Amino acid sequence: AGGVALRPGIPITLRFRHSGDPTQQADRHRLKRLLQQAGVPPWLRSHIPLIYQDDSLVVIPGVAIMPGWRSAAGAGGLHFRWQPAGSHVLPAFADSSGP
Repeated sequence: AGGVALRPGIPITLRFRHSGDPTQQADRHRLKRLLQQAGVPPWLRSHIPLIYQDDSLVVIPGVAIMPGWRSAAGAGGLHFRWQPAGSHVLPAFADSSGP
């Protein structure tokens, strides 16, 4: 499976979802839907890291690579993996490559 194709020279930012998130309402609903579809329990959703580049959501590790950010087949790309501290990978969404 392809990885994430980041833009060279532009820093990435790690953020977490929270109720006062300044993200546009449509993005919040899309994020909530992706996490629900991946089977992420509600209590864990605010602890999942969100990786942004230039204020665009790029990847939710273990859940989804956002449209337009997946590297071309055979081109490599970065792979992000997240696991809650002190726990095992949750099988419901551990190997999901997302949309």
